[in-house]
Amino acid sequence: MDKPFDPAAVKKALEQAQVDIADIQSRPVVVPDYDDVIPCSDCGHPMTDEERYFYEKRCERCEGEWFERIEAWRHGEAEDEELNQTFSVLKPTKH
Repeated sequence: MDKPFDPAAVKKALEQAQVDIADIQSRPVVVPDYDDVIPCSDCGHPMTDEERYFYEKRCERCEGEWFERIEAWRHGEAEDEELNQTFSVLKPTKH
């Protein structure tokens, strides 16, 4: 049988969660210091350590352009055949 609802336990758990969140938010973001140079997959310019850490393969400018492109496509503001093909659902064939 389930335990009865305990408001005090819920309150205590929420307070602990808030402490945990505050602790995590107070920690600095440590970006690795990469020794090698990686070019942006879109434009080819060398990426900064921060770009590699947060965006992985695109520089900040290209990541922003990609985001704007996909958002416009998602909201029907732009027609993009490449995105249509990439995200189209394949219909099963009947045998």
